[in-house]
Amino acid sequence: MAIGEMDRVKSIKPKPGAASIQTGMSLSRRELVPVTLPSYGTHQITVTEVIDAGSFWAHLADSNAHSDLVELMESIRTGRYLPLLFPPGNLPGQYCLAKYAEDGLYYRARIDNVVTVGNNMVQAQVQVWFVDYGNSEAVSLDDLCELPTDLCRLPMMAFECNLKGVKPNPALSPDGKWTLDAAVRLQQLVSQKLMYFDVYSNINNTLRGDLYDTTGNRDTLINRVLVDEGFAVCCDEPAISELAHQRGTQLRTTAEKSLVRQGSEGMQGAMGKEPVYTTAVPWSQELRHMYTSMQLSGKYPRHIVGSTAIIPVTLKGPTSPYEVTFYSLTAIGSMCPVRVEKESVNAIVVNSEPQDVHERMMFAVHIQLSSTTNAILVRDVTLMPNIHGLIHILCILFAPVVELRTDELRRQYTGAICGLGFDPATGASLCPDHDIELTFDTLFTQQDLKLINGIRRAICLAIGSELVSQWGESATKQIQEKARELLREVLLKPRESVTKHPHYDHGWNQVSPEHILVTEEEEEDGPLPLYPLHNGIVISEQILDKQKSTREMYLQVKMKELRRLASQSRTPNDHLLCELCNIKCRNPHELMVHLQEKLHTIKEAQLNVDTA
Repeated sequence: MAIGEMDRVKSIKPKPGAASIQTGMSLSRRELVPVTLPSYGTHQITVTEVIDAGSFWAHLADSNAHSDLVELMESIRTGRYLPLLFPPGNLPGQYCLAKYAEDGLYYRARIDNVVTVGNNMVQAQVQVWFVDYGNSEAVSLDDLCELPTDLCRLPMMAFECNLKGVKPNPALSPDGKWTLDAAVRLQQLVSQKLMYFDVYSNINNTLRGDLYDTTGNRDTLINRVLVDEGFAVCCDEPAISELAHQRGTQLRTTAEKSLVRQGSEGMQGAMGKEPVYTTAVPWSQELRHMYTSMQLSGKYPRHIVGSTAIIPVTLKGPTSPYEVTFYSLTAIGSMCPVRVEKESVNAIVVNSEPQDVHERMMFAVHIQLSSTTNAILVRDVTLMPNIHGLIHILCILFAPVVELRTDELRRQYTGAICGLGFDPATGASLCPDHDIELTFDTLFTQQDLKLINGIRRAICLAIGSELVSQWGESATKQIQEKARELLREVLLKPRESVTKHPHYDHGWNQVSPEHILVTEEEEEDGPLPLYPLHNGIVISEQILDKQKSTREMYLQVKMKELRRLASQSRTPNDHLLCELCNIKCRNPHELMVHLQEKLHTIKEAQLNVDTA
């Protein structure tokens, strides 16, 4: 728990003889209200507790919040309080004063759980959450005191924030959870600093936005630092966040246009009062439908401003908009629906990132055909990490034979067919039922093919070569480490999304011999015994060079225009898009911070842009 510049509180001593535990007494339950959350815009904050690399608790760092917290701490310091009297079953949810072990001082807290030692309540501990700082800790019952009514006047001072536009790097966190190293790095970036938080949306009393460090020579966007250092990857905002942001924008825009005088003290601010704003937000039919659909079990806000009240909606089976549907990759199962057996532990797979349209891969241990329908039933399934392009990489990596596809002008790879190959005499597939036709939704390049062939070659050398036993254990370990290095490189590579180009003429042997790009190692050593190296296709370099040159000239002009816009005021502007990085900024200041980031400057230097 970080105290910052606040005065520390001395330890509170209960009155003599008041330390005994009394049971069977009724409690007057205290209540604390949440802090009033900052409105949309940029606010100075102090981070008090890091939950993980994407979430943290914070205080407002303005003078009013500071004086309120100092006053609260002074009141606790000068008071004398009785031990908390409780029936054990009534403890969860009770507000109290709890001692923080690190400094031995008392703070306002909420009891979340009781942890007993057998049946011995005297040695029991409780899990408390410190409402003014956001951290949790196990505290002994002897270190709890009653919370007087006068200390409930101030609301809980801490509020929760999430970083927008980032998520854990799937290559480091296959389960989608932030690593401990990432959390430690965020703690290092925010420790004992006054930060700025630009609020993007408010979801269920949790703020989402961008976190800035302005203590250095230039502003640093913490979200981008985590991406640049490999702890996170960029992602689209959840649909509910975009909706909340859109609603907030509409509220502010309408408020500015509909200042209404209320009584005789409205717009003139008579008697020192602030002008009163009223809003009437016009909601489109599509927006209303989207908002209503997202109110799962009343979790999200229950009303919108407008002519019609919105009633909370609870979605019930048999389907849910977040439920994932699957299809078989092989040809024989492509026309059959896939169902996860109801008896399976993970019978329903829910998509936690519905805004991400890229396909994901699922593996199943047991597969069978339904006896009543044509559905494929699967059991003991595993949903693979949400790494864009992972399906294509794994299929091409382990398929015995692969024939790549390109668009008509051979400008880029668009897909591949994977399987056992075809009969050279007849051109027919050797095992058509189990061929896999892939359509790429991310950019696949010659370099990717080279990396995959490098991994296949390492596998052949490690387990398919008779010479490996003669090389010794150290040589085998070197080969394995080389394969891991290549695999990390191909998986960690940021992949550009592309428009799908389905290949409707399924089948093998569709590449003209003059366009086949034979792998150099294959020419020198001949086919490998286990995993033959894949051949590529000659990409039209002339077309690519022309397109690349035109694109670079266009981006150079855009970068100069963005630098001109970044030097303007902080006026909101929804059209500030850096096409070089595909990053959208909301005002010139945010754009200037982005243009100074390391990743952007590297990309811009490659365009030979004059950044002076």
